[in-house]
Amino acid sequence: MKRLFVSLRFSIMVWIIMVVFAALASMIYFTDSLRRADVHDIANEAVEKTAVEVEAHSRLAGGHASSAQLIETYLSHEVPEANEVLVGVIDDRLVFQQLDSLTRPDVDARAFSPMVRSIVIGDESSGITEGIHWGKITVPSESGLDYVVVLVSTEQVYADLNRQTLIFAGLGLISLSLAAAIAWVISSRIIAPVRQVAHVAERISQSNLTTRVPVHGDDEVAQLARTFNHMMDRIDEAYRAQRQFIDDAGHELRTPITIVRGNLELLDTATPEERERSLELCISELDRMTRMVNDLLTLAIAESADSDFLNIEEVDLSQLTIDIDDKAHMLTDGRSEVVGIGEGTIACDSARITEAVLEFVRNAAKYSPQDSPIHITSSIEGTHARFSVTDFGPGVEKSQQEALFQRFHRGPLEKKEQSPGVNSVPGSGSKGAGLGLSIVQAIAQAHGGRVIISSPAEKEHKSQGATFGIEIPIESTVTR
Repeated sequence: MKRLFVSLRFSIMVWIIMVVFAALASMIYFTDSLRRADVHDIANEAVEKTAVEVEAHSRLAGGHASSAQLIETYLSHEVPEANEVLVGVIDDRLVFQQLDSLTRPDVDARAFSPMVRSIVIGDESSGITEGIHWGKITVPSESGLDYVVVLVSTEQVYADLNRQTLIFAGLGLISLSLAAAIAWVISSRIIAPVRQVAHVAERISQSNLTTRVPVHGDDEVAQLARTFNHMMDRIDEAYRAQRQFIDDAGHELRTPITIVRGNLELLDTATPEERERSLELCISELDRMTRMVNDLLTLAIAESADSDFLNIEEVDLSQLTIDIDDKAHMLTDGRSEVVGIGEGTIACDSARITEAVLEFVRNAAKYSPQDSPIHITSSIEGTHARFSVTDFGPGVEKSQQEALFQRFHRGPLEKKEQSPGVNSVPGSGSKGAGLGLSIVQAIAQAHGGRVIISSPAEKEHKSQGATFGIEIPIESTVTR
């Protein structure tokens, strides 16, 4: 992990350095190019200026002076720039100004004689030779053509430019070093939140899933922290559901396993009648364990944030109510009857809703007199749909209502048929596992709804029954 952050920081720093280097290099290159172009233009302007001055001097003379006098007068009065040399050519004779050199005091201007003669012989009126800009101005004479040749050296200027470019390059390297240091600090600050996420991830273990990354701001890194925290919330929820499943299974399966083990150990010494009874008891307990495990799995799936517990679809409420009543008839030997049907379309998992309502029906049949009816009702109230089951049993006291939805809670058994041999074994408990209403509540909450209980027993009226209902939104609110 440390190598990752070092690599990430190094990559950020390298990219910043590359950008700064490209900017500095481009600036130095274009600045140098522009300055060299300026030097070139200035040299050409100096040549053109000399030509204009010679022509102006000739017009002032008005034809009263010979070409030789004109050239000599011009050379004696004109003061050239430090990097210029003016040379007159009169009848193939070179006339120099009294200047020592173009660039160094120890170089005689006459050293340019070969260049001047080659310029005079050539056809071009201007050009660049050996880094020297030159121009040739023609002055007509009686014997032919005389010339004024101007030489402009750029060697020293270019040497100065090269030194300045080297200085700029050195300053650029210093700036690049400072940029590298700043980039290192900036990259460290950029990856600090990422490092914090990594540290939190390293501290997370099975015994500590509650640690979260502090979220500051609203940038991409903050969004990463929020996403990480949401992921940890889902993992924590799934882990809690898993632990709950294991704890519940371990606690509740201990008794039936002990019963089965005890009866199997007695088979060798048991009589045929006792052996048959023990086998029946073992099968009954195994069936109960199977139902219990299936119920626990259902609860675990319902409480998982990323599960496919629900299959939401558009359902006709009246048809769903009729289908539920058909199944309830078989569970209650025809005691169930629909006393109210809502009309409309709702978004729900019809299989899960049927499972929840039939759980109410089973409990109603279990805790109410055998000859009493069981009423099933559906309705739409505002933005919610409600399914309810009403029995005429002993009812539920208010103090007991909340406990009904706790896992493994069992109510008193009234008017209930017992499994063969179950009562003869201490601790075997009721036939149910006490998970039915917990599953109903999970189904309601998964739909974004709730479970409702209404019983006259709250008002000390006995034997008035109870109404259990599930209320869900008409439009699905499921986001997972």
